[in-house]
This record gives sequence, structure tokens and C-alpha cells, in this order.
Amino acid sequence: MAKYTLTKTANMWSGEGEKLKYDHPVGYEAGVMPVGRGAYIYMSEHASDRWQIIPITNGVTGERCGDFETADDALASLQSDVENQ
Repeated sequence: MAKYTLTKTANMWSGEGEKLKYDHPVGYEAGVMPVGRGAYIYMSEHASDRWQIIPITNGVTGERCGDFETADDALASLQSDVENQ
């Protein structure tokens, strides 16, 4: 059984102002991470159909990394990383 079962919570949506579409998240915060670690999952800056991870370690934000088809794929990669540490 996994020590941590990561979750994702939408924290950014597409659109602007009154046109904001809450049914189309473009960013998530990963939850239930080990102490001192965190991560965000956002749509790629280069392709709107790809996702990347922004890691946080001891309050320091790292560079975007990865190339995932879905936010769930990115979360699964994070889950694997946490389990292997």
C-alpha cells in the first residue's frame, strides 16, 4: 500500500473575467505530498494539449518538467516518484 496517495485540486481555469470556464481546469495543485515537497501540474506553455509538473522542494519552486498527455498522467508520475523515494 502506498504511503502517500496523491490528489489533485484545480487551481486555474481557462478564460478571462466573466468568461471563465470552471469546467476546464488548466492547472492543479498536487495534494498529500511528503513534508517539504509539493507540486503543481499545469498545461504546457508550448502546447495546450500537454501537461507539465512544477516541483517544489522545501519552498523552492523548480523548473517545469515532463511532457504528459493528461493531468492524471502527470499525477501518476509524481505518485511513482514519491513511492520510489
